[in-house]
Amino acid sequence: MDWINIISNNESVISNIAIIDDSLIVRIRLWNGNERILKFDNYSAFKEKKSIDEEIGDIILQKQSELLEELKKDNEDYIEEMKNMRSFVFMNAWNDRVILEVIAESINIDEK
Repeated sequence: MDWINIISNNESVISNIAIIDDSLIVRIRLWNGNERILKFDNYSAFKEKKSIDEEIGDIILQKQSELLEELKKDNEDYIEEMKNMRSFVFMNAWNDRVILEVIAESINIDEK
């Protein structure tokens, strides 16, 4: 996934988070002033911890996380529909704390 290499550990910051229609939109400002727009389609949940203007370190994709397990527990009737969900975890560049976690099926990237 090329977008991870462009964004992670590269002086990139989260500049905005918005919900538009059924998608979660995360705007990332790159070190050179360019922008990447991450559109999480069919997202089910997200957990944000003061992520705006935080520098992004590692980005981790997981098939299991506490947030995903909590979502499955709360929606037991939809377990089959949730089997394609993944956790996208954005870590702070300096102290390895989670600044954003998104549970979604897929992601689309736009360059600006």
